[in-house]
Amino acid sequence: MPTVASKAAVLGAGTVLSIGGVTGATGTETFLPVGELTDIKFDGFKRETAQNTNFDSGQIRQDLGTILDYGSISGTYNRVSTNTGQLAMIAALQSTGGNAYDFKLQLPVNALLAQTTTGDLYTISGIVTEAGAFDLSQTKVSTSNFSIKINSFTFTAGS
Repeated sequence: MPTVASKAAVLGAGTVLSIGGVTGATGTETFLPVGELTDIKFDGFKRETAQNTNFDSGQIRQDLGTILDYGSISGTYNRVSTNTGQLAMIAALQSTGGNAYDFKLQLPVNALLAQTTTGDLYTISGIVTEAGAFDLSQTKVSTSNFSIKINSFTFTAGS
């Protein structure tokens, strides 16, 4: 009988988002886990275009690719009012000047990708554009949302 990875591995249960310091700051950087992520979405890369149609285009619209946008990540985590990572996200949002901060998004090991030691890792620099709002319910755990506009990132495949 073949081995099948659990749905939890496939769906990303165990993904950890951590926040570091201001991008480019000197010294030893400490990353604080934001908490248990319940949902996360990376909206993907986008390329802006500029119309370049002219009299030689044969009445066909032509465009030039211009600025690359790395997009943003947004998600939900279980709210814990004393979690230092969640408090750091709120502080990053409220920082004077809207500084970019360093983040690490560590995905769990995915057996379907033949990973056995570490999952994929995204190292991100971005600006926190949403943090701190939360909901309360008698039927579920209180959650909070976040959103980060990405300025740069690197990807390291898991092994």
